[in-house]
Amino acid sequence: MFEAAGGHLATRQARFFEQAPGFIIIMGGPAHIVEFVNDAHRSAFNSVDWIGKPIREAFSSIEGQGFFAALDEVYRSGKTFEAHGTEVRYRRTVAGPEEVRYLSFMYAPLYDDLGSISGIFCEGFDVTDAHRSTRRMAALARLGDRIREVEDPDELAFAAAEILGRELGVSRAGYGHIDVVKETISIERDWNAQGISSLAGLLHLRDYGSYIEDLKRGETVVCEDADADPRTASTAAALKRIAAQAFVNMPIKEQGNAVALLFLNNADARPWPAHELEFVREVAERTRTAVERRRAEAALRDNEARLRFLDLLSKETAKSRDADAILATTTRMVGEHLGVSNCAYADMDLDQDGFTIRGDWAAPGAAHIVGHYSLADFGKLAVKNLGAGQPLIVNDNLAELEPHEAATFQAIGIGSTICMPLVKEGRLTALMAIHHKGPHIWTAKELALLTEVTERSWAHIERVRSEQVAIESAERLHLATQAAMIGTWDFDPVAGKLRWDDRCKALFGLSPDADVSYEDVFLKGLHPDDRKSVDELVQRTLTGADTGSFEIEYRTVGLEDGIERWIAANGSVIFEHGRATRFIGTAIDISARKKAERNLRILNDTGAAVAQELDLEKIVQIVTDAGVALSGAEFGAFFYNVLDVDGGSY
Repeated sequence: MFEAAGGHLATRQARFFEQAPGFIIIMGGPAHIVEFVNDAHRSAFNSVDWIGKPIREAFSSIEGQGFFAALDEVYRSGKTFEAHGTEVRYRRTVAGPEEVRYLSFMYAPLYDDLGSISGIFCEGFDVTDAHRSTRRMAALARLGDRIREVEDPDELAFAAAEILGRELGVSRAGYGHIDVVKETISIERDWNAQGISSLAGLLHLRDYGSYIEDLKRGETVVCEDADADPRTASTAAALKRIAAQAFVNMPIKEQGNAVALLFLNNADARPWPAHELEFVREVAERTRTAVERRRAEAALRDNEARLRFLDLLSKETAKSRDADAILATTTRMVGEHLGVSNCAYADMDLDQDGFTIRGDWAAPGAAHIVGHYSLADFGKLAVKNLGAGQPLIVNDNLAELEPHEAATFQAIGIGSTICMPLVKEGRLTALMAIHHKGPHIWTAKELALLTEVTERSWAHIERVRSEQVAIESAERLHLATQAAMIGTWDFDPVAGKLRWDDRCKALFGLSPDADVSYEDVFLKGLHPDDRKSVDELVQRTLTGADTGSFEIEYRTVGLEDGIERWIAANGSVIFEHGRATRFIGTAIDISARKKAERNLRILNDTGAAVAQELDLEKIVQIVTDAGVALSGAEFGAFFYNVLDVDGGSY
């Protein structure tokens, strides 16, 4: 072909074609016999042995893509054919893998000296990188649009998976949350090519190979053929059943730990070139950032809704002082808020097996389940978890429990449940539960809400019960102190509030309507010589240094009447979580006793000689005065006996 131009010119043309940056092939005759290929062509298509062969034989792997028909048309019509960024699928060798490249090229007719078409000249360029870059940029732009448009994090993860799956032409793409400890992945929704089933749900990764170890290290798992990969060879059949003979699992890390997974599955073996993995990585990073931001925003909204609900619940339950009424309100509001079929509360029997559901709320069409039950009948998992103070969570009792265990739930219309235990002093004492009639995948926010409601409800109930006991004890104490002429005091060290009854105020020379406080009344009303020691004992008692017990005798100087009195005081501190929250006690006037003790001491000190000079009537009076008063210890025993009538409330 180059001879027509002369030997020297032909050599120059051949050298020019060989050095051309694009691939060049020259074909002659209607059979398109290959006459010349340059280095670029040989590199791109492995065409080193094509010379002398018809193009259909030499490049048979492009059959069916329309290129041979285009060659025939150019040879027939003389019209040049041009392709721009066209996808071409071919194999470099007969047994080699199919490659997909994007080419821009032209078929131009060649003419002989008589003006007849004698062959076809083809020159082109591999524009795969530029084409892919353009497509990937367009795909990322679509992803950016979806990120701006979509609020729901799971919907956004699906949108990213769909873009990725379509762009790479795989069987499945998805985004899921992984638990590397439990070795599971939870998939809300995935994108699937036509004819491929979804994997939505919970999967145990160990069932599909040992590559979970790579994921635990935060490494991307790339498998081109499950049959050939040593990590999956023994589980290849399981992977093929889910259309994942080839796959990519790319972990998404938060603070160094894998928390999510972007995955690609392909039903057949296939390579995963570096440019595809880089594209997956970029989509994964953008998706992670957007999804986690959406999740954070959703969590904030959920938290606001949760706090509003808890505030409303607190206001409603605060209207009642009866434990059963509080629990009835709680179960109704929780059941309606979460949209469950039933919400119930129960008390455990002393043997910690039997329990009584004392009250429940049931949605329209759902059955009430009030009654007595055996915990063991609900299965080994219920006994194990609840006995250990852990929640019982069952999403589908028919699928997760033994048939006879599931039958217990089914008999009372329960298909799924969360049951929260209340463990007090190491004993399972009460339960609160929510149920659905059928299977239900419980969410973390449902579990969190029930956990918090359970803790708050029982704390509220115990507080109400304690307050009721305290009221009854206070009434008994009031009656007792009235009879024994005892003054009572009550100090709140947290709020700094001090309360005295009328008799206690009288001991400090105050009128019944006088206001009292620790600093301005109690300390100021003490005799100057006793003020420091009394204050120090009070402070030490509040720290628990003296086991919270308070017993002392001191003098007061009436703030209004100026009278000096001797007082015996006994008290006790109530601690909550190591902090003093209440300091209560009694006080009694022992001035007469102190006076008698003083007179008797004088009598002893002066000796018999002085005693002989005393008036007999005076001696009798001194002895009488000394014998009528109770000791501090005797009165303290009286106070504690009165206070502890109900079995040790304090």
